[in-house]
Amino acid sequence: MGADARSQHSPAAGFAPRPGVRGGVDARGGPLAQGGHVAAGARGSSTSTSPPLEAARRIDVLIGTHLLPQASLTLQSALAAYENGRVDFATLLEAQRQIRKAKQEREKAIAEAQIRLAEIERLVGDDL
Repeated sequence: MGADARSQHSPAAGFAPRPGVRGGVDARGGPLAQGGHVAAGARGSSTSTSPPLEAARRIDVLIGTHLLPQASLTLQSALAAYENGRVDFATLLEAQRQIRKAKQEREKAIAEAQIRLAEIERLVGDDL
């Protein structure tokens, strides 16, 4: 795994807010809010987050912990095989494309989580 892959959005760091973006997520994957919980909605009793928000977070964690490391290993293997003449250049490019696609999907999941969090904040009427 490259240094840039480790420095971007590690699952242990949770969802750190982007510069200029309100809200965020704590290390457990929950939204940052007073007391560490999402404020209760109009019905009042639940402190859990919405299913779409949780799904976006799970996608981010899965990509970061499984897909990106696997794609990185595939690229390293393809590079070694290319250097030894065992695979063609197209195979190397495909391995690199897989990493970029995984990073793009991860960014989409992060954006989706931020959108869902903003929707919850709008419904609750307070920053979380």
